[in-house]
Amino acid sequence: MPEPRSQDSRLFLEERSVTDMIFTRLREAILNGTFKPGERLRQEDLAAQFGGSRIPVREALHRLAAGGLVALRPQRGAVVSGFSLEEIPEIYEIRAALDGLVTAMATPRVGTEDLAKLEDILAQMEALVHEGDVRVWSQLDEDFHFTLYRASGRRQFLQMIENQYHHSKRYIYLAMTLSTGREGANVGHRAVFEAIRRRDASAARQAMEEHLLTMARLLTDYIQGKLAEPGGVEVGGE
Repeated sequence: MPEPRSQDSRLFLEERSVTDMIFTRLREAILNGTFKPGERLRQEDLAAQFGGSRIPVREALHRLAAGGLVALRPQRGAVVSGFSLEEIPEIYEIRAALDGLVTAMATPRVGTEDLAKLEDILAQMEALVHEGDVRVWSQLDEDFHFTLYRASGRRQFLQMIENQYHHSKRYIYLAMTLSTGREGANVGHRAVFEAIRRRDASAARQAMEEHLLTMARLLTDYIQGKLAEPGGVEVGGE
């Protein structure tokens, strides 16, 4: 009798693995803008794309809906959620509080190797300010932030920051499609870096908070400016 249970367990793990893979790929495609706000996600098309059944696709879509990236609508099925003007300030105020605090904690702990890594990442970002793949720039942004935060040694804080960072990632991609977004981010990152190099934890915290709140204002202004443009951006997730 144990053999059937063993087979059932393997099947369950295989199905879970497929669901996790589909969820991860769909989430990244939404975050990086491959799937646009308002775009319909058809289960049959996705199942064909991933070479499987609709069951793991349906489960992945429900997980995305629980995270706010997808809206499940009557008659239309799953649709990529729109950008939320109400969500932007809330996300970035939370990030400013958390990231600012952890930046202050990390400042005296950033070693020579990490400081050199931060400077190298920043130089690459500054070189790509007017050109280059948005995905490359966004990955550099993530590398900069988490190289710094990991130096704090605060794992619980890091987990909270990771949750908020990934929740804000689609807004980061949106901001980085604008040269003004990249320029503003580089100014903010440079201010953070110089404060860390001086070992001024208070200034580093303030610079990080100002950087994130500036990004929130830039995004809000951009989306508001697009509201009157047909086909610009979709606002609201319902």
